[in-house]
Amino acid sequence: MSIHNVLVIGGGGNLGPSVLRALESHSFTATVLSRSSSKSTFPPSVRVVRIDDAYPHAALVSAFRGQDAVISTISGHSLSTQTKFIDAALEAGVPRFVPAEFGGDTLDDALVEGNPLFQGKRDVLDYLTKSEAKLGWTAIASGPFFDWCLAVGFFKIDVKGRKAMVLDGGEATFPTTNLDTVGVAVARALKREDTRNKYLYVRDFMVSPNQIIAEFERQTGEKFEVERMESKPYTEEAQAELKKGNMGALYNLIFAQSMAGSPNWKDKKGFANDLLELPKADFEATIKNAIEASK
Repeated sequence: MSIHNVLVIGGGGNLGPSVLRALESHSFTATVLSRSSSKSTFPPSVRVVRIDDAYPHAALVSAFRGQDAVISTISGHSLSTQTKFIDAALEAGVPRFVPAEFGGDTLDDALVEGNPLFQGKRDVLDYLTKSEAKLGWTAIASGPFFDWCLAVGFFKIDVKGRKAMVLDGGEATFPTTNLDTVGVAVARALKREDTRNKYLYVRDFMVSPNQIIAEFERQTGEKFEVERMESKPYTEEAQAELKKGNMGALYNLIFAQSMAGSPNWKDKKGFANDLLELPKADFEATIKNAIEASK
């Protein structure tokens, strides 16, 4: 069936605005479901439904009725809440659900093991697939959000300070995608019936930390001071801190797993760049934007 009405949960976060822009540019009618306590603001063209922070079931069902698809872009610490969304979507008769899968490949057992964020995503996906005969789903893995990671320092590259830290020499390549490309991937996946009950892989770049640093150096005309560390002790320290309850170490663990390198997703069955006709992103322009933002 054709999808027209789309509800986005968490539209004010890191990914939400890119998804909303893509939905609008692809002629969907978008609604945002926002927590009552949220201070996020949205474009006038977007209908906003406020809901109690506890996401009561009856209120979710009411918000979901008449929607052809529900997209979850909630943050990592709220992933388990998605089972509530799935139950409500089933009761409301929503045809398609897009979980907050965006990021690493959570079908990869090695990536999931010992990582509570990826395990949480896997648990939600397992819960969702049990009802796929009634509630279709589309999951999208994108690797780290490239432009966002550069902006917040997730890649351990201090653009303003001209410093960086790399693991194991920094030569391993990994898939990564700009936020706007992820938004377009979501919108175009909803345009197609053959993406129903599919796990899709998209990426803008297959790149190494050394390549990223080299481009920063080329554009700034300055050498970066690079600290080199081994991934094994770095990962072990992050895992030990997690066991102590220090959830801040989770991002160090994800960084280490990402920088360890990944297979080229182009070889995966669900690689969907061509299927979704995704635009080709500009690596040099993204780096330039990061430099400008750091000033």
